[in-house]
Amino acid sequence: KEASGKSDKDDTSTRSPKRDPSLPVIAARLVEEDENRGSRDQAKPDREQEVVFATAVTGDEKPSLSSLLRDNRIRAAIALVVLILIAVVVSVVVTQRSSSGPIVTTPSPTTTAVPTWASMAPTQLQVCDMSVTIDCWVGTSLNRTDCFELAPCNETLEDACMTPINLAYTFDNVGTVDNSISLFEVTVNDDVEDLVFKLPTTRINSGESFIYVDDSTVLNRKEGYLSVMALGEFEPFQGGSPCMDLDEFEVYFG
Repeated sequence: KEASGKSDKDDTSTRSPKRDPSLPVIAARLVEEDENRGSRDQAKPDREQEVVFATAVTGDEKPSLSSLLRDNRIRAAIALVVLILIAVVVSVVVTQRSSSGPIVTTPSPTTTAVPTWASMAPTQLQVCDMSVTIDCWVGTSLNRTDCFELAPCNETLEDACMTPINLAYTFDNVGTVDNSISLFEVTVNDDVEDLVFKLPTTRINSGESFIYVDDSTVLNRKEGYLSVMALGEFEPFQGGSPCMDLDEFEVYFG
């Protein structure tokens, strides 16, 4: 028995252990689980992105901070590109306008521009404008009677009706040029006389005036009226168109 038991022990120690038939199945399952776990881990970011996109569209869940920052950066980049395009277009337009230069118009050589009165400045207007007025009185300048106050004369003798009168002529240059008095014609009851050589001066500058008194006229009051007409003609010293003025004075007695 001892020998047989020893031999049994020896056989047991030298014999290869028996293989469990369930081990290959378990190993295959473990490998399959490892592969499935790897595929799930790899697909997890894609599912997270899908969840973030779905929640951002539907509004069921707030988008993450990273997605918001990414969207804002995209919008900012688009806005920057648009601004750059606008700046380029504006610079091109400005360059084309400045390169074309100012528009210069040249008048026709056959025509000359004539300035109108409305377009000329007051200092550029060269206007000949004169005024002549008549005044009449009897007596002296301190004790005078206006010719309108004279009474008719019923005296038999004609000499008693003869009354010396003073005729005053006022010249006033209201224009913008200095003038020369070229003609001063006076008509008294149909008697015509040119008094230009009796004037104290024939030059009257712009803005000036003077009075000439003629005391050589004698009025016959028996005629019943006095008619005086004064005509003056004036020429500018600087050249240009001459001017004239006329004044009348009439008195009827009776």
